Amino acid sequence: MEGFYKYLSIKDFNNPFPITILNGGFKNHLPYIPYPDRTSPSHHYFRYRVGRVLNEYQIIYLAKGGGEFESQSAGKLELKEGDVFFLFPGEWHRYKPAKTTGWLEYWIGFEGNLTGFFNRCDYVSVKNPVIHIGASEKLLQMYEKVIELLHEENVANYFLMSGVACHILSYVIGQKISQQLGYTETYKELFEKAKTLIRENINQNISADNLAEMLDTSYYLLRRVFTKYTGFTPEDYMLDFKLFAAKDLLRSRSLTIKEVASQTGFLNESLFTKLFKEKFFLSPSEYRKTPIA
Repeated sequence: MEGFYKYLSIKDFNNPFPITILNGGFKNHLPYIPYPDRTSPSHHYFRYRVGRVLNEYQIIYLAKGGGEFESQSAGKLELKEGDVFFLFPGEWHRYKPAKTTGWLEYWIGFEGNLTGFFNRCDYVSVKNPVIHIGASEKLLQMYEKVIELLHEENVANYFLMSGVACHILSYVIGQKISQQLGYTETYKELFEKAKTLIRENINQNISADNLAEMLDTSYYLLRRVFTKYTGFTPEDYMLDFKLFAAKDLLRSRSLTIKEVASQTGFLNESLFTKLFKEKFFLSPSEYRKTPIA
């Protein structure tokens, strides 16, 4: 099982934000593995048969897989890939992935005086705790930012994490509002799925045709979607994504230029060098020597 989590012990922390982060992380639960696993800390571990009650809010995003959720107020609900579900303080609940699929979950736990907010909010509540977002690279990046900050032992990060948590909450609610107003398009979900696949396969030399096949769509539609949302063709977008990722990797002195080229899906070092120089006007070796801004 792949994952990371951290639970904070915050005392006398004067946080100006309405939300104070308490914990966060991600877990990739493989099929047929018991859930929850025993690595969870005792204060958050629960047996599915019994369920649990927390004294905090949590926002959980299922990036992959599906399963079920049950709470005192909402009853039993099916969960699918792309769902976000909320846990409320004082509310009995339990949840688990489907045995055959497992799931990849990201979560943040937080506290704050939000009772009035949720009482006035028509889009999520203890009776309606699930919102379907679909594939969202933007939401994943927000969760990963919290995880990155949790890795560091820095009190200043508490403020940053609180800001990101507010952003996650507002983003999820905003997506629900967009859905109810009819702003969500099939194109948008296709675009988000495409971005996720590009990111997950960055070390592979996949073409736009390969990407369309993986998404079970046509290249014509994929090109139309990318042009609409980015102004670039899928080929140009993927190349830019790889080159900017390579730029970050080049700062690591432990990797050779050949290894950077391989990890970003270029066929060989010479092609990588040529394309990198066309984009950034410096060769990879020249860029590596430049001071970090």
